[in-house]
Parts: sequence; structure tokens; C-alpha cells
Amino acid sequence: MQIRVHNQMLLPGFKMADLVSRSIHHEDPQSGKTPGDRFETIDDHQHITILHTNDLHAQLESTSDGANVNKQMGGMSVITGKINEEREKCEGSYLVLDAGDISSGSPVSNYFKGIPMIDMLNSAEYDAMVIGNHDIDEGSDALKAMVDRAKFPILASNLVDKTETGELSKVQPYIIKQCGNIKVGIVGVTTQDTMSMLRPDDKKKIELTVAETAVRKSIDQMKEEGAKIIVVLSHLGLEGDKQLAENVKGIHLIVGGHSHSELTAPVKVGDTAIVQTGTAGRNLGKVELDVVTQKGETKISAMKSKLIPVEVRGTTEQLFVNNLVHTYSEKLAPIMNEKIGNSTVELSQPDYHTNVGESPLTNFVIDTIREHTGADVAIMHSSTLRTKIPAGEIKKGTIYQMLPWNTHLTDVKMTGKQIRQGIEEIMGSFLHNFTASGLIVEFDTSKMSGEKVVNLYDKSGKPLDPEKTYNVTTISWLADGNANVSAFQNGSDRVDRKTELKEILMDKIKTTGTITAGIDGRTSNLASAHSETC
Repeated sequence: MQIRVHNQMLLPGFKMADLVSRSIHHEDPQSGKTPGDRFETIDDHQHITILHTNDLHAQLESTSDGANVNKQMGGMSVITGKINEEREKCEGSYLVLDAGDISSGSPVSNYFKGIPMIDMLNSAEYDAMVIGNHDIDEGSDALKAMVDRAKFPILASNLVDKTETGELSKVQPYIIKQCGNIKVGIVGVTTQDTMSMLRPDDKKKIELTVAETAVRKSIDQMKEEGAKIIVVLSHLGLEGDKQLAENVKGIHLIVGGHSHSELTAPVKVGDTAIVQTGTAGRNLGKVELDVVTQKGETKISAMKSKLIPVEVRGTTEQLFVNNLVHTYSEKLAPIMNEKIGNSTVELSQPDYHTNVGESPLTNFVIDTIREHTGADVAIMHSSTLRTKIPAGEIKKGTIYQMLPWNTHLTDVKMTGKQIRQGIEEIMGSFLHNFTASGLIVEFDTSKMSGEKVVNLYDKSGKPLDPEKTYNVTTISWLADGNANVSAFQNGSDRVDRKTELKEILMDKIKTTGTITAGIDGRTSNLASAHSETC
């Protein structure tokens, strides 16, 4: 096998590590001679391993791998064990990074506002993480508590602290890590969409600026400080990472998150490689870099990456982390283990990142909302609901898992025209999908944004009158105009309800005793019908 270094052919049989500080004479391809004045000098060679996670979403404990109930995956004690196993294999320097959204996903983490996950990452000795949008779900005060508790840097180059007292001053734009003789610059960046998810009070404290501008500025600063390898720790999502790599030069590697993309091989955009592990700690990412310095110029001569399944079987779990998980869980166990009812069927929830339309779970929740408020129409986005309700016994913890946030309801009066606009805005935003009660909606996802709703009827099948005013209930987050959805905010006679949606749902289950739900055809995607006839 022949090895190339900086486009120069080397003799077979040499390993990269053998080339440190030595001259390699090679044959002139034209003359067949080996002139003494033609040689390469590799001044330095470093092997750097980057272990990475993203979108852990507070998956503290292991879960079954889909239909294979005997195969347990993830869980923070197992992830930490896998990280330690890979550390032992590292030949040179190593870094452990997380690309955001460590919180919001389990009752324990939600109840303690992300602190348990910070404790887990402290125990696993992470080197840095970037703020994800869900890491701010509980507000800027909770974020500050997480940042203050972390024993590692928390990054976001495009986050501007607008507080008078500098409450988030510990959030850094970037760090530089010394890996052998090489300085590695790591810059964090968070999706600007987070601004449309913040509570009004938090928008006064936090601003997220344009990602590309912030990253470009940080790269220039890191290079001035001697960084030779540039890593972006990104919570922009795969498409955002591609755009960043296309428009900002000098990035060697993007360790990504947000889109839950399980990349079995790096995505290459120009000279930039993009990696991501999926979600819920089911994989640990591993990137290995061979970095050589030749005549004062440092380059990556080789890069390889892979996803390592985080399977319980065969992994030495970390007892301390396991005990930490149990300590937090035991504090909530009496509350979360309380039985509140049963379900005759599994109330499933399809992938909320891509699905548009109804599901048994969304129908049950949105119908419960409309019944509770007495509204003509209830509308929300499906991605508020994060997991299914299994068939059989329902515990409080099930509802906390399904609905991780402190979600409240808002009543507002809207015209038929505004209701149509609200559905269009949800479908046209990053939320993608809607769920509705009191409506029959025919839509076409193949159409342009703003033209997707084809037909809109009330529950009796009568076309919705665009001029008539209807009583509508939605979640307060949408009523505040988040996700660039303005229709509900523009309604009239707003009334905010104090009872949390979790409590409303649990009361419904307790009162009913045994629940059931399914799909009734209240929504239909005409684009699917078109594709079937083609």
C-alpha cells in the first residue's frame, strides 16, 4: 500500500508514526532516481481521538432497543462506561464532547431542571458541551444553575448575555485544548431557532445571533491564539451544519446535534467532515485524527470515524454514576410510581420530526384539551408530546415522560381565516406537524408553505367560515408567538389557564379509569393520495 502525505508519495511499509522527525527519500517518478535533495520532513505527528454524544435528552437509564426487549441500550452509567473503555484504547490525546440537548426528556431531569445530567457529565469528565435549545426549556435561571454546576466549559459563541449582572457570563464562545503539541480550537454554536422557543422573560436576558458570523469570528480569534485544528460543536442540525461548512472556511470537523441524525459515516462538505450520533445515548461517536506538522504547516493527514453502539451487555457500567441515577430517581419514585389508570391499547406517537397528521396519542391529548376547556377547536403541535403511552398500567411517570415540560393552555378567539393561518404556520415551521380537535383538515405537504391546507371543516363536516369567530384553545407557548407562529398571538380575548396540561391529562385518565384512542381520519395528506395514483 502506498501512503500519501500532502500529495507526496511515500514508500510502502512506513507507518505515519514512524515519520516523526525523520527524512524519507523517495524515487523520482520521472527519472527513476532518488536525488538526495528531494525529501520530506515530518516535524511532528499527533493522534487525537474525539469521543462525542448529542441529544442525550436526559436518558438516565437504559431502554430496550425497539422490538428487541432483551437488548438494552443507553443509560448514563453505560455511556460513561463506554467512554472510559474507549479512553483506555486511545493512543494519544483525547477529548469528550457533547453537542447539546442533554436535558428535557425524563421526569428526573425535568423535575430537577437539568442538574442530574450535569452531574452525569461531570462524572464522565466531559471536556465541553454546547447549549442545545432544550437546555433552556426551564428558562435562563435554570440554565445559569446548570452552567454554574458544570465542571467543564459550556459553549455558545452566538449567545449574547443581556442581563445587567452578567448571569450567563460563564458561557464561553470557544475553548482551546492542548493535545500533545497541537492546539485544538473548539467553538460552540446554537440554533437561532431557539429564540422562537424562549419565554418572553428569557428573551429579555438572552439573544442568539447569526451562527455563521459568530463562528467565523471565533475561528479568527482561535487561530490568533495558536489553534491549528478547528472543531465546531454545533446544535444547528445536519442541514444547518452543511450550510455552515459551505459558508465558513477553515472548519476541520463539525460535531453536530439537534436533528437526531444517526450518521454511520461522516458527511463531507468541502474540507469539512460532519458527524452526529443520533439520540438518547444509543451510540457513542468516535473520531480519530492523525495530525502532522511539516515545515511549520499543520494538517490532518488521516481521519476516520464510527458509531459505537452503547449496549448494556458487554459494557462495564460505572457504579458511581449508577448510584447517582438511583439517588435522584428514588427521590421521585413515590410520585412517579403512582398508578393513575390503564390503557386498552398503545397510544403511539410517530417520529415528530417528520410526521404530519394524527396519531392515537395526539388525538387523545388534543381531544382531552378541547373537552376540558369547552372550546370549539383545539390545536397544538405534535412534537410537544415526546413518547407513547404503552398499553396496560399508566403511572404518573408515564405522563411526565410523555410531556416533559410545564405546559399551560391558553384560550383565544380566532376567525376561521386565522385558524387556517395557524395550521399553515405550524406546518411551515420547524415544528412540522399539528394536531387538532373539532376540525377536519385536508392538507397537501407537496404544496408550498402557506398553501398546504386544502380544505378545512368543522367537526360536523361543514366548511369553516373564514369570517366567523371560534373559541380556540392552544398551548401558551404557541399563543406567545413562538416558532414564528403568529396566528394565535393575533387572536382576541386571550385567557391563560393556570392548570398544567400534565395535571389535566392525569385527571382525565383517573376519571375515565381505562382509556382508549385511535385514528379517526380527522386529518388526511392529499400528497400521499397523489403519490399512490402516480
